Amino acid sequence: AYLNALRWRISGEKENADCAARILNGWADTVDEVPHGRDQPGLGGIPIGSFALAAEVLRDYPGWTGAEQEKFKRMLIDFFYPVCHDFLVRHNGAHDTNYWANWDTCNMQAIMAIGVFCDDRAKFDEAVEYFKNGKGMGSIRNAVPFRYPGGLGQWQESGRDQAHVMGGMGLMVQMCQVAWNQGVDLYGHDDNRLLAAAEYTAQYTLWKGVPYTFYTNHSRANQHWISENYHGRLTASHFELVYNHYVVRKGLKAPHVKLFAELKRPEPGDVDVLGHGTLTFTLDAEASPFPAGGVPPVPQDLTAVAGMGRVDLKWSPSGAYSARGYEVFRSESADGAFTSIHSTDNWT
Repeated sequence: AYLNALRWRISGEKENADCAARILNGWADTVDEVPHGRDQPGLGGIPIGSFALAAEVLRDYPGWTGAEQEKFKRMLIDFFYPVCHDFLVRHNGAHDTNYWANWDTCNMQAIMAIGVFCDDRAKFDEAVEYFKNGKGMGSIRNAVPFRYPGGLGQWQESGRDQAHVMGGMGLMVQMCQVAWNQGVDLYGHDDNRLLAAAEYTAQYTLWKGVPYTFYTNHSRANQHWISENYHGRLTASHFELVYNHYVVRKGLKAPHVKLFAELKRPEPGDVDVLGHGTLTFTLDAEASPFPAGGVPPVPQDLTAVAGMGRVDLKWSPSGAYSARGYEVFRSESADGAFTSIHSTDNWT
């Protein structure tokens, strides 16, 4: 629904707007109860937020009638909002610190998006208040519990895996942009605390070391070191938005956020976070060139270790930390020609 609404906004193609409206109307005609189950009271905030954001993009399409929009709003308010609100208040009966940050941030951004589309200031304010002072892990000080010199901030899930770090942070960034569009600056709250987390995560993803502090919660996470799981993978579609707001708009320094955005450009969409930030959030084309630079330097310190029916290769990252991937060449003799035997990218 969002992608079709976006295409209509850009191209004016009626077919795309009609498709988006059919999807939204189909759900509004079908949903007749508050979602329930194992993960719906919690992670359901992801699609709920996307629905509300898609509806906001399509809001002034003449072919989506006022009656249809009102029915969609009733679905959001009567069935979807209660499950998001209840999770942030009760956390399924668990301790407030039991869940990971991404469970909270998806519901926070869903409530805010519902508030905007439904012109419901109370719901919008509820999300803002939770961002600033919520008891759960989605509030900004709980989501970024530790800050370090050099503009770095450790995300709550950094010791878990980098994929969930990216997901939870991306939803929070998306929420901050919705608030910004309404004249409320959450990006800058607590001395740009969110930027510190983005810079920390980008720096670690690009194979540079970061400080780490032991983290635990009520469920005894007991994370003694930063996780290697998904390390180095460009699994995020929110860094264009972070870069354009903090660096381009605000003039702040965030070198690793900038580099991450350049490596992903043009930024694709994502399952949980809408993405497509190169298209939708570029403020100055000259500040966001594509491609961003030339061929990165050759990586160093290559070693080859014989294994069982294989050879294990290790190397240091390219000195510019700007490589999207690597191609491995081999020669069978000291003076022979090199041939490509394998390539890898940052999704591998």
